[in-house]
Amino acid sequence: ALTLISTTYAERGSELEQAITDAQTKYIMGRIDDAGWHAEVEKWKKNGGEKMMEEYKAAYLKAKK
Repeated sequence: ALTLISTTYAERGSELEQAITDAQTKYIMGRIDDAGWHAEVEKWKKNGGEKMMEEYKAAYLKAKK
């Protein structure tokens, strides 16, 4: 993904990375369970993660041609 471009990542990447890192830490430390982890991932997706994944996928498919 290093050579691929995502506008969402450029605009909000640090915020999205921090959100998922915080969720990972909470999960590892036992502060949230599996359901809590899945809820955090869904929250991440709704806050821009889904759009970022779509942009990376589109960029990958374009570069693959």
